[in-house]
Amino acid sequence: MAVSSHAATLRDANDIQRLGGSGPAVALADGATLVVGDRVRTAATGRADVRLAGVGDLELGSDAELSLLALPSADAPEAVTQVALASGYLRLRWQTDVSRQAWPVVVDLSGVRLNLAQGDYLVEAHQGQALFCIIAGRAAIAVRGRRAPQEVAGRSCHRLQIGQPPRPLAFTPKTLTAATALRRLAVSLQGGVPLPVATKAPEASRSASFAAAMNRAINGTPTVPLRVARGPVAAPAPARGWVVNAGSFPKRPLAVAFGETLTSRGFQGHRIVAADVAGKTWFRVQFSGLMAVGEAKALVARLAREAEVESAWIQTLR
Repeated sequence: MAVSSHAATLRDANDIQRLGGSGPAVALADGATLVVGDRVRTAATGRADVRLAGVGDLELGSDAELSLLALPSADAPEAVTQVALASGYLRLRWQTDVSRQAWPVVVDLSGVRLNLAQGDYLVEAHQGQALFCIIAGRAAIAVRGRRAPQEVAGRSCHRLQIGQPPRPLAFTPKTLTAATALRRLAVSLQGGVPLPVATKAPEASRSASFAAAMNRAINGTPTVPLRVARGPVAAPAPARGWVVNAGSFPKRPLAVAFGETLTSRGFQGHRIVAADVAGKTWFRVQFSGLMAVGEAKALVARLAREAEVESAWIQTLR
């Protein structure tokens, strides 16, 4: 079988096996090719990287089980990439947004679907619960038992459980750095405390709206563009200046912590601004006083280059 331009290839493989349906597991080595339908698992001391040429990388930690459900191919280069994480740690780095899909990456957990745009994400699953962090990017989180997905963006971390809305978690940039080095998200976020065993899951929602939400990434037909904390667009008026929103958070302490991190990296003069979005209050880390759009664009580029903030956006003052 010919290997497509978007084949999945193992790199830095250590104690990883391909699991068969009824046959024995097969040990895999560097350079092994994975195809749609493959299910792999790392050992207690294992880890591996999965390179998807032209789209991104997956990094697996120890005791991780991952299934490849869909991959782009030479015939369908813009197809959605879909994986299922049964357990363990997974990092997804989507460097190139080659897909026209609103959500080019889908991660299925137990009762939770993560619809992801271009960016950098950490996920860890354990016995019906999961932790999810956005280093950079944006996501729509669909949870069984909830009628509609919740959209989040900017650097943030969340606990995910069936029937419950995503719960924001406190974190620091050092936390995420430690998580990527250890390939262990729960231990890094919770000071060595693993994810607890989940309580009994509620009955799944049978609503048509939830079913549509769960399949929206595959169908490529989102109902609205992702503008998580930007609110409705006001009627055009002459611009009186520009601001740069570096991030937006559902709780003020998270915004304050993020702003302090930017200050420590040399970005001075931010403010925390409350914004009403669909009846909920979000707190933006905002830089104002920019009188030229070029100045605002330069700040966005600097944030991405020096602080790894990929989700900043420009807003006009009117």
